[in-house]
Amino acid sequence: MIYYLYKTPTFIKYLNNLNLNFQSEILDVGSGGGRYLAQLSREGFKNLTGIDPFIKQDMLYENGIKIYKKKLKDVNKFYDFIMLTSAFEHMPDPLNVLKKLYSILKPGCFLFLIIPVVDSAAWKKYGVHWVQLDAPRHLFLYSFKSMQVLADKTGFSVKKILHISSEFQFVGSEQYLRGIALTDKKAYSGDVKGTIFTKKDIKRFKKEAARLNKVKKGDSVLYYLYKEN
Repeated sequence: MIYYLYKTPTFIKYLNNLNLNFQSEILDVGSGGGRYLAQLSREGFKNLTGIDPFIKQDMLYENGIKIYKKKLKDVNKFYDFIMLTSAFEHMPDPLNVLKKLYSILKPGCFLFLIIPVVDSAAWKKYGVHWVQLDAPRHLFLYSFKSMQVLADKTGFSVKKILHISSEFQFVGSEQYLRGIALTDKKAYSGDVKGTIFTKKDIKRFKKEAARLNKVKKGDSVLYYLYKEN
């Protein structure tokens, strides 16, 4: 089963204090093959559903995870928790997307949204070479102001914003500066062998990413959007 291929991702620790239990109905929008749902299953969660219009067909795993080839507009069930991990920036019509998410989220529950933001040191430093521009796959890039506007228009309350950027903001952008695509054989993928980086470089990038997160200048953030009772 696919979920054994992945280590528990760091996002698990961000689910504390969300009033979830192992029977909570959870939806992953833009789930792909179910990488993150698999981790939730390993943690003990039972009612796990994913949707993604770009998968080839529905996938029903032996552990109970259900992933459907479906668009968000076609979802009619209500959920205790909804997550979009690096999916929202790929979706057209963000206002109506958030309205739909609000409509299928139960009152008193959270929407978990991970997105890149332009209010970041990486955007200021790299400009058009910033890896998170990712045109044309990223249809929209958000600022804190634009996200607040969207939240206000859809009824969500912004309960918390965490900066969770990694060394990727530097690795990808430095490669783009040199004309190296993320899929290039010289691109960094966890091992410095054959890349333009040294172990010292990666260590420095990680340290700088942690510093930027601390001062709220990282390029990737986690929004906790709440639907009031």
